[in-house]
Amino acid sequence: MSKKESTTSPNQALIDSLRNVAGIAGLVGGFSYVTGYLIVNFYLSQYGIVNLSLVQSRYFASGALFLVVSMLISGTPLIVLLVINQATAKTPKQTISSGKVAGLIVISLVLTLLLLWTNIDILTGVDNEISFARTDAQRRAGLWLALPSSQIALFFPFIVYYLTRWSTGKFNPSLSGQQPLLATAFFGGLFVTCVIISLFVFGRYVYSNSSPSLGGGAQIIVQIIVTDNISSHSNLPLKIEDGITEPVILIDQSENSLLLFLQGSNQTMELSTKEVIGVIHK
Repeated sequence: MSKKESTTSPNQALIDSLRNVAGIAGLVGGFSYVTGYLIVNFYLSQYGIVNLSLVQSRYFASGALFLVVSMLISGTPLIVLLVINQATAKTPKQTISSGKVAGLIVISLVLTLLLLWTNIDILTGVDNEISFARTDAQRRAGLWLALPSSQIALFFPFIVYYLTRWSTGKFNPSLSGQQPLLATAFFGGLFVTCVIISLFVFGRYVYSNSSPSLGGGAQIIVQIIVTDNISSHSNLPLKIEDGITEPVILIDQSENSLLLFLQGSNQTMELSTKEVIGVIHK
């Protein structure tokens, strides 16, 4: 009997491990899809458009971009905050000194700035052969303003939670370690609100300045090869010559349509992909 258990135990352990990996992968994939959907629609909402199509692969890419950037930038200060929180939760003789706390904070800030600079350099350093509507300096400036704001919104609930626990333990030790239902509901609502704010800032200002190859939606200058049906329309604000449009700014591209900005007439136009033969990158 014991021999049978010893031979089946490794197989069961492998199955359990695979189930855990599959569960985590499904959770990450689902979160990436939902966040990507919100990011793209927050970006499009500034043009008065909402994409209700639920089946688009770019949602995974946009959500994954948000997750990776957030983990890289906010990961270090979050780990430091958890270390400080665990240390201060111990007995007074084992608490971490204020000098070590200051040192950890300084190190985390330096590492965060380095990771922030690296992320911005990567997000703007890809697809150099494409003509972007904004200059490299404009995109970098937008990312330097938006990325920290997005991550601060994401990190804010953890700071509030830590300060609340610290102040409760200092001024009212009898409540230290307790988690009232009302407090749990408050911090849960605060976390959801801050995540939505973070996604809004990310969609409006980070996604719009990030290279398309990395899951971003930076606007590019293109010319559209259209069908004869579009070429024959003389009332369109879009100038067309020999079936090729004038240079336009491609705001967004989905499976069903292209969202264009016409620089000459300062108008936004949506063009069905059924009328598009090809896209020429400048």
